[in-house]
Amino acid sequence: MIFMKKNLFLMLTLSIFLTNNLQAQQDFTEAFDNIFVNISLTDATTGVLYDRVIPFANLKSKPDTADMYLFLQAYSELYEAAFDINKRLPFDLESLENIISNNTSYVDIGILHYRFNAIDTLVAQQTLYLDANNVLYENRGMGASLYNEDTILLISPLIDEFSDNNITFRFSTLFHFDNTNNPITQLHVDFDDGNGMQIVGLNSTIHVNYPIGDEHVICFIATYGNGLSDTCYAKIAVGLETRGSCTPPPFQTSEGKYEIDKFEGSSAFTGYSYTDYDNTTKSNKGNVWVYYANPDKILRKPVLIVDGFDPGNVRQHESHSNSYADGTCGKSLWAMLKLEGQNAHLGDTLIQKYGYDLVVLDLPDGGGYIERNAMVAIKVIQWINQKLQANNSNHEIVVVGPSMGGQITRYALAYMEAHENIYGNHNCRLWISFDSPHQGANISMGAQAWAYYFRGMYKIGELWKDKLMCTAASQMLILHKSSDAHQKFNKYYNLNNHTIGYPEKMYYPDNLRRVAVSNGSLHGTKCGNGGDRAFRYNPNLGIEQIASSVYLYPEAGQTVKVFDVWHLMPFPPFIIRNHWTETNNTTKCSIDGAPGGLYDTFFQIKDGYAQFGIGVIVLLDKEKHCFMPITSVLDISGNMNYCTNK
Repeated sequence: MIFMKKNLFLMLTLSIFLTNNLQAQQDFTEAFDNIFVNISLTDATTGVLYDRVIPFANLKSKPDTADMYLFLQAYSELYEAAFDINKRLPFDLESLENIISNNTSYVDIGILHYRFNAIDTLVAQQTLYLDANNVLYENRGMGASLYNEDTILLISPLIDEFSDNNITFRFSTLFHFDNTNNPITQLHVDFDDGNGMQIVGLNSTIHVNYPIGDEHVICFIATYGNGLSDTCYAKIAVGLETRGSCTPPPFQTSEGKYEIDKFEGSSAFTGYSYTDYDNTTKSNKGNVWVYYANPDKILRKPVLIVDGFDPGNVRQHESHSNSYADGTCGKSLWAMLKLEGQNAHLGDTLIQKYGYDLVVLDLPDGGGYIERNAMVAIKVIQWINQKLQANNSNHEIVVVGPSMGGQITRYALAYMEAHENIYGNHNCRLWISFDSPHQGANISMGAQAWAYYFRGMYKIGELWKDKLMCTAASQMLILHKSSDAHQKFNKYYNLNNHTIGYPEKMYYPDNLRRVAVSNGSLHGTKCGNGGDRAFRYNPNLGIEQIASSVYLYPEAGQTVKVFDVWHLMPFPPFIIRNHWTETNNTTKCSIDGAPGGLYDTFFQIKDGYAQFGIGVIVLLDKEKHCFMPITSVLDISGNMNYCTNK
């Protein structure tokens, strides 16, 4: 019997793998369900099996201190772990976040008092076995249940930081989630404001005045119907530098050098309506700051700069910049004009040396349809021309589009030319696209597969949903894990640029000078080779262990594993293995390693998105990959190799 158990352990450890190709890559829950398809769930009476998800919140250890992120992570895991949809939490994570964000009057308190099942490791080691075909079964004659039942209590404000020290907390039943038969009957709360414990009723509001500029720990004592009680805690930052109020680094502001007009809020520009690929018609808005060369604030010699890809609108005008995933301040649009590594600023140079008036357009929907944002740019161009005419200026407009801004301005200018009878003459003499993807952009497919697999972790889920799956990314990415997203790429580039017509004829503007500027090597020097490892991500999740790696896209004619993950499960110890393979069927080099404009995707993953779990280890082999291939930025015809040096 001992010999059989040892062999079973060896077989399980070495033999149970889940391997998938590009078309069939599964996330962890799908992989788990496939392996456990023959295992009965009858005794998992809560309808929630926590082992079906990657346990970033580590609920089996019953954490007693939460913040907004842990609360939402735990909620999401319990929602996804439900195999019985009738016993699932009421909202998916995105819907819950939308409900939370719609409330601006209070800081809501979330209460998660929830039962769930988890596999009993000791019982599993005795009852689970492999048949001759390595299919997992259980011996149901052992008597003991395969599942334990646990209950978690987490209570937290549904905001992580609050800029004001006067807070009104709301204890709404909308955010009270309880599937137990032992509900909370009384709640005592010490808000860490010096007033000690107080009884708080459900559906009540409590006003608290905190000392400014500190992190506070709130203590909750929940008493249940059976007379027992539990204590838990929550953290909230009050009056600190919060999202939207970062301290600007040098060159973040114009430091009072110039007269400025601001068109934002109720004065923001509203673009013309646009009907998108899904037949939805709506308009976007744009915020404009004008930096004048002369103190009389008369627009005479304009340069229009249109911002590019920015989901979440992290880059904004001065005093409005948001924070990145790692909490550091996002640069303002003015700060982005500083020349990297030099004590020089493009905005200062244009204004002071050449006498230009700088018009900077920020697009709050920085991840939305390129065409819809172009309709805002058209409105701004029309406004500039009206000002020039009123000021008797004979200067024409210079338009600059960095990154996706190049696509927005390209569409806007060409659209105006095609419909001059409606929108008028754009009056632009020069259009400069800087590192703009005229044939598409690239985010490492290995990084996409990594984000998809680990999207159950709150911050990684934001990366997947808000950045990689946003409309603008879908339109511009040459390679995309989602086939639905890739359809938007085909529609944008093929319909807009080749059949020249979505929804109208459009290719390039003709009635001006066109200049394309690219970053990258002049000698075809690559930043990596196909199959090179980019990074390793090894979160320690208690008794579960994960090891994963991401690799660069293959060279011409190669097949390469771009993502690989090994998930060691403790019952009985075996490995779920998943990987995603890419084949480069073109004659082009690895797009990840190509010369061109680089993007620090791998560094951002290490620094901001992957930091969740116990002792997370992220080992970085590369920080960057090719983001804007030179052949795309310069729109070189003939399907030329990304690594050309011609």
